[in-house]
Amino acid sequence: MRRSGRRAWRRRWTPALPGGAVVIAVGMVALATGAVMAQDASPAASPGGTPSWSPAPPDAVIEVARDTFESRGPWWTGSDEVGSSSVADGVMRWTIAQDGRSIWDTPDLPAQLDEVRVEANVLVEEGIGAGGPVCAGPDTGELAIWAGVSRDEEWLVGRIVGSRMQVITRGDLKRVLDEDDWIGAPRPLLVTLECTVAAEGDDHYTLWVQGIQVADVVDEPVGPFLHAGLMATADEAGLAVVFDDFAVFAGTEEAPSPSLPPEA
Repeated sequence: MRRSGRRAWRRRWTPALPGGAVVIAVGMVALATGAVMAQDASPAASPGGTPSWSPAPPDAVIEVARDTFESRGPWWTGSDEVGSSSVADGVMRWTIAQDGRSIWDTPDLPAQLDEVRVEANVLVEEGIGAGGPVCAGPDTGELAIWAGVSRDEEWLVGRIVGSRMQVITRGDLKRVLDEDDWIGAPRPLLVTLECTVAAEGDDHYTLWVQGIQVADVVDEPVGPFLHAGLMATADEAGLAVVFDDFAVFAGTEEAPSPSLPPEA
């Protein structure tokens, strides 16, 4: 079964938490103090803004899913008091209508994977918050890793724990992207998150933005990975995030064909 979540959605999304608890927005969470190893951001994009895999490209290169949002596909669409989701004109657009709310939608992977790369073009169109890819195990709301970019020129890596958003590490996008990226209206950025089960116990999470590696994190294990998708998290009401060209890759030649049905 696919996994999706948002505050107080009645069926497909995580229900209201007991005791009036709410999902916590990215901007309201202090950086985690657990065992985290975060690599310094790369100093600059390559000339002309062409992505340059630096210092290392993703390992997961076997495509198992792609969605260009020409149709609704596996995603939830609709609206309620929390926000809305729509697929039209080759993009998926999410809005959040309340302060401090987060939403995610993570369809099934075609098989359980020890290494998964999740990416999409992400545009934070309006508001204060972030959007980006997610990789998760059996239940996204219980434990997952996410990465995102914000309109205020930040990249972030975090986790979902008990339907709450937490930030592990964050950094300044202006350190890694060409200044031309910030001239004029915001534009979509390619956000790539690779999640890998590590033999030593903790898992390995790597983030690239526009092909430039910005973070390399070792944190509590989430995999093996059964779901991959997208998330948006709002500090304030009015966040609008647009996604395009969503794709998922596995890390071995034994990766399943996209035509295979998900395991029961």
